[in-house]
Amino acid sequence: MQKKLLLIFVLLLFSCLFSCAPPKPVSWLPEVRPFYGAKGLVAYDISTPKGNLKGEAFFLAGSNFVYFEVPSFLGLTVFQGILAKQRLEALNFLAKKAYIFQMKDLLGQIDIPWGALFLGVYPQEWLEEAKSFATKDGYRLDIPLNEKGKVCGYFSKLGVLNKIELKTSKGTLIFRYKKNKTFIEISRLRSKAQFLFKERTFLNKKPNCPKIFIPPYFEVQIYSF
Repeated sequence: MQKKLLLIFVLLLFSCLFSCAPPKPVSWLPEVRPFYGAKGLVAYDISTPKGNLKGEAFFLAGSNFVYFEVPSFLGLTVFQGILAKQRLEALNFLAKKAYIFQMKDLLGQIDIPWGALFLGVYPQEWLEEAKSFATKDGYRLDIPLNEKGKVCGYFSKLGVLNKIELKTSKGTLIFRYKKNKTFIEISRLRSKAQFLFKERTFLNKKPNCPKIFIPPYFEVQIYSF
């Protein structure tokens, strides 16, 4: 009886050791096609502590930006925005308000390839410094984000990108992918968003990044995080 208990204890001990072992480094890298940009129609469902937003928007994305417009049934633009570098600018024409979200505290001076992440494409430029590890469900690619952060990309055993995590000392930004959907979570802001691509066309050349103009009579609200 004591031998059986000892054997069970040893098996449990080895099981714990293996489960706590760090991922095994491997030489695997995903096949990533060049991403120039995309355009189309997306349905969005955004949840924040201050309220929820639902609707549809036309979008244009380059590798490092996402531009979007929400039209009214008359064809006039009622909402417009652009995400690039560490900044999101959004205009609400009905309320005559402009919202500027600065993410320098969260991301530092790092320029994020927002367009690629929005469309669920792993950026080619990240492969040069990525370190690959085998996981239970597939593979994980790590790259340094800054002095105290890193990016983790999670792939299936077939090389399908499932999730990207941008981890910093200020919080974590998570992108999850499932078929024609992108899910975004910002834990620090207790906010999340779901995007369903109804129309999506990948471009064969880089689009120009649009510029938005804030009318002088708009109320401007600035948030930093």
